[in-house]
Amino acid sequence: MMEYFLISVIVPVYNVEKYLTRCIESIINQTYKNLEIILVDDGSTDGSAFICDEYAKNDLRIKVIHKKNGGVSLARNTGLDVVSGEYIMMIDADDYLALDAAEHLMKLTNRYNLTSGNDIIQFRYAEVKEDEAAGELDRTLVAEDLCSTKDFFNKAYEIGGEAVSPCSKLYGAKLFSNLRYKEGIRYEDEYMSTKMLPIVNRIIYTNDILYFYVMHEESFINSVFSPVKMDAFFVIEDRIDFLKEQKYDDLRMLEYNKYFYTLLRFYCGAKSASYENECKIMLSKMRVLLKGKKLNIKGSIGLAYRLAKINVRLIDVYWIMLKLLKKI
Repeated sequence: MMEYFLISVIVPVYNVEKYLTRCIESIINQTYKNLEIILVDDGSTDGSAFICDEYAKNDLRIKVIHKKNGGVSLARNTGLDVVSGEYIMMIDADDYLALDAAEHLMKLTNRYNLTSGNDIIQFRYAEVKEDEAAGELDRTLVAEDLCSTKDFFNKAYEIGGEAVSPCSKLYGAKLFSNLRYKEGIRYEDEYMSTKMLPIVNRIIYTNDILYFYVMHEESFINSVFSPVKMDAFFVIEDRIDFLKEQKYDDLRMLEYNKYFYTLLRFYCGAKSASYENECKIMLSKMRVLLKGKKLNIKGSIGLAYRLAKINVRLIDVYWIMLKLLKKI
């Protein structure tokens, strides 16, 4: 295929020498070759910086930026400040791409006539174990043109974390003309998705798996509770405010459900780890959330919801049940 457009691929790198080679190899060996590869070494103290520099010696498409450690948001922003491409992809350094990912995405830009620079193609990822090899995958050019912000949020509640991950998208570079990741918080990807959607022109959604998310013990998503995870509440509350402004009342109720589930999960984790102050904050938030609202909470969590409606402190009964069942 003709490779008219340059794709800038931004990879924040921090102490991932165990995984980094596979990540970089998956990018440099893409079937679509017109790439700008920006490796942002975020103050690594292992061999990651050396690996980046060695690859840059042998591939002129690679640009390495070494900086003091400042977190993933600052690393992505550092990459965004120097990109040259018409399109942008974000890759986490412990994950990797399907080798035809960029080619497939560019075929979709052509099929759906994406020309504004303010468009997104949303694709799927597969979770794999760190020692698991990706299998053969089918490809199709059939996709959905979601077009509206509300359509995308509906899809987000349907498919979960993939919808907000920066690594499951091809971005038109103009989207970042006046937009950067919020630094100093976790869940920056969810926060960014809320801020970005009002300026998106079109969103194309494809079911094709183009990215492999490597599950390992060091992953933030797999880590035990710590106070930094409380950033999730700031992000959810910001989204609730946005949905209220847009008058998306049905979606706001879905976000309330997510809020309760997140509060419950983090509270149980904090209770087990004896974070007393954080537990008090979460009970207070839960009390405000449930006041005058009827949520649609089903399954085993429905019991926790019914207990909390009586008195939020009864959540401790649910926590004790989980401990007895050895689920936490």
